[in-house]
Amino acid sequence: MDATYANNDVSALAAFTGKLRAAKHVFLTAHNITEKHARSLCGTLLYHGIDARVLDIQDREAIFSLLTMWPTEECLLLAIGISPIGKSTLAITEFARKLGMEIVAITDKATSPLARAASASLLCSVRMLNVYNSTATIFLMQDMISAFLAAGGEKGLPSGRTPQELAALRRSFLDYSTLA
Repeated sequence: MDATYANNDVSALAAFTGKLRAAKHVFLTAHNITEKHARSLCGTLLYHGIDARVLDIQDREAIFSLLTMWPTEECLLLAIGISPIGKSTLAITEFARKLGMEIVAITDKATSPLARAASASLLCSVRMLNVYNSTATIFLMQDMISAFLAAGGEKGLPSGRTPQELAALRRSFLDYSTLA
């Protein structure tokens, strides 16, 4: 979890959530192990008043229809995946890119094809206590996204605080050595 916090500063979270707020339609794509994250995050986005839908990777016709139904500039694709990224997620991401749709990603490393395709990425460490491909950090990131959406309004930042102030507060709070 420390690695996930270290890889995502407050400005990255603010930029990411700002893009979610700005989009009229958010489509989430994921497969296998990360599909549960997409479904859970979709519920969170809906709760915050964002029109969000998980794409059914089994229904390519529905994906085509949904991604071409509205003007591209109103839409955002949120791709979730850990390496190796599934072919379906990559194909949907590439299709959205060809349409000119903005893409954001939650993935495991900056070299991921999802991170390279995205205008904003949040990186989640998937190694925990020598267990690889643990996706608990993606749920942690979902909580951070929800907190930023709840607190930040249109800018994605908690009101009244700069990214630098939030970063300092976060470092202080996460320093467990200060706890009694």
